[in-house]
Amino acid sequence: MAICTICGKKYSKLTTPVSAKRVCSECFFAQLEAEASARDLQSAEERPLGGEPQPLPPPQPAKPGQSATAMKGAFPLFRVAGIQVYLHFTWFIVAALQVTRFADRYHNPIWAALDYCALFGVVLLHEFGHAFACRQTGGQADTIVLWPLGGIAFVKPPARPGAYLWSMAAGPLVNVVLLPLFTLFAFVVTKLHWETVHPDFYQFVLTVWFMNGVLLLFNLIPVYPLDGGQILRGLLWLKVGPIRSLKAASIIGFAGAILFALWALTSQDIWLGIIAFFIFAQARAGWRAAQNLALESEKAARRDAAISPPPSPEQQQALSKHP
Repeated sequence: MAICTICGKKYSKLTTPVSAKRVCSECFFAQLEAEASARDLQSAEERPLGGEPQPLPPPQPAKPGQSATAMKGAFPLFRVAGIQVYLHFTWFIVAALQVTRFADRYHNPIWAALDYCALFGVVLLHEFGHAFACRQTGGQADTIVLWPLGGIAFVKPPARPGAYLWSMAAGPLVNVVLLPLFTLFAFVVTKLHWETVHPDFYQFVLTVWFMNGVLLLFNLIPVYPLDGGQILRGLLWLKVGPIRSLKAASIIGFAGAILFALWALTSQDIWLGIIAFFIFAQARAGWRAAQNLALESEKAARRDAAISPPPSPEQQQALSKHP
């Protein structure tokens, strides 16, 4: 038996490939997950909206080693609690198109602009939920980018299933908290008969309530990389570890991409097709990251097997008596 230098728990040297470093299997795979996340996934969680965004290229995040201000096409808006919020220039193009389409809902077109801004206000609160939850677990989160497909919170939670799960679930929980507040507000304006006294404001309140509900339901779809798929991956991580959970979530993501593509074909909706492509691309990235983790695990096991001498018969007998 040995004691892990990270978590302090006792472990058997026969069950871990890192006996030379005195690290248990759980901590070993957690370290691999953290290294692979930083290198391959760049720790960015991207979530599209549930509405009808426009077909524009996504903002390009900074490469490792570059500052967040190096994001192509994004400029800073403001900073809250050390988290810098950026806005991609393509947002304005989509906003002009969408505000024109939303204008039919209102008598005064200014409410259409407020409608679209409120949508991204809800999205921003959602992303702050991810960022603050990540920080609460001891992770890093200092950048949020808004673009036509929604928001991107650049979060790097600790390589633990609990920390990962909380960081992913906090975003939808923000929408859950907002739902009763918006519902109460909608109930009040309905009771006051504002649909006739202030029809534009009444329509605005109902629209914001509806958009928040759609965002909540869409993000809870258990398809990686949507929040629901990330939460599912975190739950699987508790049972099967970081590598197999990521592989399973990626496979579900591929299946979800196929379903969205079929839905797009039958409904002839270009935006469903864009969502299908987005899900497929992110599921593919997750699968590659899982493969890299598996390869690193195998290499580390072979390296440690070469360094660590095999246990003697006396050691094997002692371990069998004290598992």
